[in-house]
Amino acid sequence: IGLSREGEVMPVHFAGKVTGRINDYNVGLLDAVVEGDNGPRNTFVGRISRNIFEQSSVGFLTTLGDPNSDEMNAVVGTDFHFRDSDFMGGRIFELNLYALSSHSEETGGIDPAWGASTKLYDRNIDLSASVIEIGDEFNPAMGFVRRQGTRRYMVEADFIPYYDHIPWLRKSRHGYEAELYTDLGNNVVNTKQSFGLGTLYFESQDFASLKVSHTTDRPDKDFKISDGSTIPAGNYEWWDIRLSSFIGINRPLLFMPSYKVGGFYDGTRQMIGFDTRYIPWKKLTLKASYSLNLIDWEQFEDSTINVISGTLQYSFTPDLVISNLIQYDDISNSMGVNSRFQWEYKPGAKMFFVLNQGYVDEITGFVIKDLELVAKIGALFRF
Repeated sequence: IGLSREGEVMPVHFAGKVTGRINDYNVGLLDAVVEGDNGPRNTFVGRISRNIFEQSSVGFLTTLGDPNSDEMNAVVGTDFHFRDSDFMGGRIFELNLYALSSHSEETGGIDPAWGASTKLYDRNIDLSASVIEIGDEFNPAMGFVRRQGTRRYMVEADFIPYYDHIPWLRKSRHGYEAELYTDLGNNVVNTKQSFGLGTLYFESQDFASLKVSHTTDRPDKDFKISDGSTIPAGNYEWWDIRLSSFIGINRPLLFMPSYKVGGFYDGTRQMIGFDTRYIPWKKLTLKASYSLNLIDWEQFEDSTINVISGTLQYSFTPDLVISNLIQYDDISNSMGVNSRFQWEYKPGAKMFFVLNQGYVDEITGFVIKDLELVAKIGALFRF
C-alpha cells in the first residue's frame, strides 16, 4: 500500500488501523484510501484469530482492493497454528497449516494456495519440513508471490552440540537443507541443497560459518539478471562455497565479512561482502556496507556489480530519531538518499517526515532526478 508496481510512491489520502484483543480473540483491521488513475481507491486488510488449547490458534484473513489497479481483487484464507512445548520428553513441536484463495477481476475465477510446515526442536536438534503450493493464477494484490504455478518442498535437519569444557566456544551448528521446486504436474524446475559444514558460536557471541551448496535450475525461457545479462533457457548445475562471520557483536565496532565463490549458470561467480557498524557513543550509530559481485561468463562479457551504502542514525531521545541512508550502485549509475525524522509523541503514536532524493551519475557529475517529501502522522486510541 502506497507504492506502485514500479516502486514509486502513491499518495495515501487516509489510513486507519485497529488492533487489540478481546478475551481469546485477536483482531487486526487496516483500511487505506490511496490515489488511483480514476480517483481514490480503497484497500482493506482484516485478520481475526482465536487462541485455542494452551499454545495454539486458528485464524481468518481477508484483503479487499488493489492499491495498484482500479480492478477488484480479493483474498480470503484461514490458518491453524499448533504448538506443544512438552512433546516427546520436553521437545517443542510446531505445526502450521494455511489455505488461501484469490479472485481478480482482471483474470476472473478463483485460484488457491496452501501450505503446511512442521518443526521439532530442542537444545541439540532442529528438524523441519514444509510444502507450499501456489496456483497458476493466484494473485494477491496486497501480497507477494515469487512464482505462480509451483510447488516447493523443503526439509532441514541441524545438530547443535554444546562445549561446556571449552571456555571460548559455546556451541556449533551442523546441518543439511534441501529445497525442491516443481510445477503443478510435479516436474522438477530447480533444486538446492545446502550443507552447513559448521557454524561456530563463541562465548564472545561472535560466530563464523562455512556452507557448501549445490544448485540445479531448468529455466524454460531466457531471462535477464540485474546487470542486463541474458541467461539462455536450458539445464544448469553448479556448486558454491560461502564463508561468513560476525566479529564484535558486543563491541562498539562490528565487522561482518563474507565471501562466496562457485558456479553460476554457465559461468563462475565471486561475491565479496563487507558490512560494519560503529557506535562511538550510545546516541550515534554509523553503518557502512559494500558488496562486489564478479561473474565470469563463458558466452558474454564479464559482469562486475558494485553496491555501496551508508547509514547515520542519531537518537536525541528514545522517542526522537533522525536517520540518513545513502546508496550507490554501478548498474544503474544512480545514488539514492533517504532522510527520515521519527517522533513517537506518545506511546504507540508516531510522526514521520521523510525526504527522498535520487541522483544520476552523468559526465558532469551527479544530477538530481527525483525529490520527494512525505509526511505521516499516526494516532493511537485505546479503549
